[in-house]
Amino acid sequence: MRVNPIRGFFPSPPRGEGFAVTGAVGVAGLRVCRRVRDEFLWTWPVALFAGFQITLQTIVAVEAVEAGPDRARRRWLSRGVVLAFLAMCWLYYVACQQLGLATAWAFLIGFLPAWPLAAPAARSWVARASWWRRGAWLAAAYSVFYWSGGAFIAWKTAIAEVWEHS
Repeated sequence: MRVNPIRGFFPSPPRGEGFAVTGAVGVAGLRVCRRVRDEFLWTWPVALFAGFQITLQTIVAVEAVEAGPDRARRRWLSRGVVLAFLAMCWLYYVACQQLGLATAWAFLIGFLPAWPLAAPAARSWVARASWWRRGAWLAAAYSVFYWSGGAFIAWKTAIAEVWEHS
């Protein structure tokens, strides 16, 4: 019998399993897509966003719990998740540099513009809102995250072209 160490920390524990699986699929999907479609598809931003949502959901769940004897432990758990997320972002950046994907790290920029939609998405997930509300917030937040990273890459490329021709 498995014991969940997080149960008891939260009144209703965040459901991060789906996001953890999504993150793993996002990382592994790079190889699978390469073999199936014989082309390069960058799937790691999905893993980044899943880690971002797990982090936000943990913070929201910890802050939603009223003061109690385990409040300090819950806050340390939250801080640990934030540190793990920052480590994931750093590893993503290093991996992009090692693989020669000089612009792929630009997806890290997407967290800032996605924040206004990602925070309510995390709140709706922790509060167990209806599936369509959670899905709508999540789809909107991921779209802003992904396309702002893509827009940053396009902007950076345009600047490089201007500098090259001047």
